[in-house]
Amino acid sequence: MIGAAVILVGGAFPIWRHFLDPFGQYLFANPEDANLLFFPSITVAGAVLALIAFREHDRWALDNLIKRKD
Repeated sequence: MIGAAVILVGGAFPIWRHFLDPFGQYLFANPEDANLLFFPSITVAGAVLALIAFREHDRWALDNLIKRKD
């Protein structure tokens, strides 16, 4: 899960302008260069970070269930 977070958050840094200005109003020379489709990737990166942050509170995770049986 840490690897997924590194890949998703690391992949968000090169496209930061698309997150801050998805419609190309301020940060792009041509508004056609802006792309709204990059916006969902920050949601997925945030979800992975939330999963990592609340990992100890997850009682139904498969790895927690397997540990309890040992």
